[in-house]
Amino acid sequence: NESDYSIYDYQMDISGSKFIVTNNNVQFTVHTKLLGRYNVYNILTLVALLHEMNISESSIQKIIPELDAPAGRMEFINYNNNAIVIDYAHTPDAIEKVMTTVKEVVHGKTYVVFGCTGDRDRTKRPIMTELVNRLSDYFIITNDDPHYEDPNQIVDDMIKDFSSDKYEVCLDRKEAIIKGI
Repeated sequence: NESDYSIYDYQMDISGSKFIVTNNNVQFTVHTKLLGRYNVYNILTLVALLHEMNISESSIQKIIPELDAPAGRMEFINYNNNAIVIDYAHTPDAIEKVMTTVKEVVHGKTYVVFGCTGDRDRTKRPIMTELVNRLSDYFIITNDDPHYEDPNQIVDDMIKDFSSDKYEVCLDRKEAIIKGI
């Protein structure tokens, strides 16, 4: 039994994502609180698995909306007239996916507070800084678990050969978050 699952009519707003799943001659709409195409593709895998286990489309349509992202993953907090998004993206790919998704659903300026973890891949630090620079209106570089590495060295790696006037460095993480808000 060969199945070919696909999605179309993908829509997303701040409340979640909606798309139509097709498999051969079967199609049904799926709603989820999760945002971003990457989450939709993860859910499509789950839908296919559940469907292949003979779980009905109506049961799948009841299960998927109940799924929540783990704490710290695309977590939205409304604050005054602002949307605060928390995500612990720690790779260039993750940062790009999160920020691209946020820009699709949140209108207005994008301010980012971020840092790079110590004792990890130093080569990705300037790449992440360039992505945040390109995808935000302003950003604050701060401490993010330096482990045994000097926080100043981490920042130096992040901004090496970097030129922009839309960022600042604030190593006190709490202060940086307050400034970001």
